[in-house]
Amino acid sequence: MATSPQNYDIVIIGAGPVGLLLSVCLARWGYKIKHIDNRPTPTVTGRADGIQPRSLDLLRNMNLKRQIMAHEPAKVYEVAFWDPASDGKGIHRTGTWASCPKFIDSRYPFTTLLHQGHIENVFIEDLNKNGAQVQRPWTITGFKNVGGNEKYPVLVDLEHVETKEKETVRSKYLFSGEGARGFVREKLGIKIHHKDPIAHVWGVMDGVVRTDFPDIKMKCTIHSDYGSIMIIPREDNMVRLYIQIASSTDKDWNPRKQATTKEVQTSAKKILAPYYIEWDRVEWYSVYPIGQGIAEKYTLDHRIFMGGDACHTHSPKAGQGMNTAFLDAVNLAWKIHHVESGFASRSTLHTYESERKLIAENLLNFDAKYAALFSQRKPSAGEVGLASQSTSPSINQSAEAKDEPNEFVETFKASCEFTSGYGIAYNPNIFNHSASHTFQHPLLLTKSEKLRPGRIMPPSNVTRVVDANVVHLENEIPFNGSFRLFVFAGLS
Repeated sequence: MATSPQNYDIVIIGAGPVGLLLSVCLARWGYKIKHIDNRPTPTVTGRADGIQPRSLDLLRNMNLKRQIMAHEPAKVYEVAFWDPASDGKGIHRTGTWASCPKFIDSRYPFTTLLHQGHIENVFIEDLNKNGAQVQRPWTITGFKNVGGNEKYPVLVDLEHVETKEKETVRSKYLFSGEGARGFVREKLGIKIHHKDPIAHVWGVMDGVVRTDFPDIKMKCTIHSDYGSIMIIPREDNMVRLYIQIASSTDKDWNPRKQATTKEVQTSAKKILAPYYIEWDRVEWYSVYPIGQGIAEKYTLDHRIFMGGDACHTHSPKAGQGMNTAFLDAVNLAWKIHHVESGFASRSTLHTYESERKLIAENLLNFDAKYAALFSQRKPSAGEVGLASQSTSPSINQSAEAKDEPNEFVETFKASCEFTSGYGIAYNPNIFNHSASHTFQHPLLLTKSEKLRPGRIMPPSNVTRVVDANVVHLENEIPFNGSFRLFVFAGLS
């Protein structure tokens, strides 16, 4: 006699950053999770590696920051910009700027660089402590929302990649964190809209190098007469090089162009001249075209959801893929938790798509503009210096710079706030108060320059009344699925 399918609160497909962090949140809050991945092991090399300041705040509030830092990641405090030398002999540094300038006011004014596999393993260890696990290598072969008043309305068909063992389960929710070529999105018929045609093919290489290039331990954007490189320092004395190997302006442009490690290394040597570079070891290498796309929908029925690369793809230059995925995961996690706990109406799940798709659209718009500015013209040393300053004009600025906003400078400033994570802002809705919200009260703080609904609280030192301790306000908001009510007494 056939057995009935097992019931789960959620089935999660894919064990990349978005799937794992969603699993971590829901496992901590006691949900029964079926989590599968079609790879036999977690990420071994390569892939995403940048954790932005806002994401580090989140990991700290989840008590996961210490485990991340135990791997001794690289930290990027400054970015160096290199251009062709005026005498035509190689490249020279035209300026540096802070990775997270002072006007952002972050506790962690740096980008943390650590290979994705280490980050995944931190999440997996936390999952295991809370009674959950990732089953490998399993894949999804079918799913259906049977609708009605079923408590577990989603039927999911699974199959073991190697043994072909099959299993069907029932669930309240299904989540796809499969990546850009996911089964779930394809079966739902949800299309990806590409903002622009593919304009560049890049090679990415992780390894240990020997070089006399002075900024090899800093993040660098390098333009030369032979092409462009972005350098990213990594853990374990490694560096990552993003190397442009083809452009749509090339006469023989091919968006599917491939290149060997030796060919890419040869290009890197030409771009970095007069400095030399040699590889002692290459840990990971890949060639891929860069496109900017966004899914039409993140869900069709608010039972089957998608997040991360399944919903948005973009250039790696700004280091946003994994960070955007993190915030997709936590946004959906706490909303599912409040609905299933009876604290919120099921209709509040609609805000997942409206909030997170807005951020993805803003990211793609910024990514396109930022990439175009770097490709179309190279900023002068004076512009680079301007960009590293606060929003207030410097006394050393030229009169022209004071009177006319510089597009590169303004884009850089806007990008710093956005890419750090602190510039993320959600529109008014049931959770984010506004003048048109159904609930109004004179005690609500509505006219503050720093505290704005839909945005993170700014880093602040406050006195906790119960024990008169001075604490970091943002440290007093652990991510445990609960709301908190803050009362700011002000001056008597």
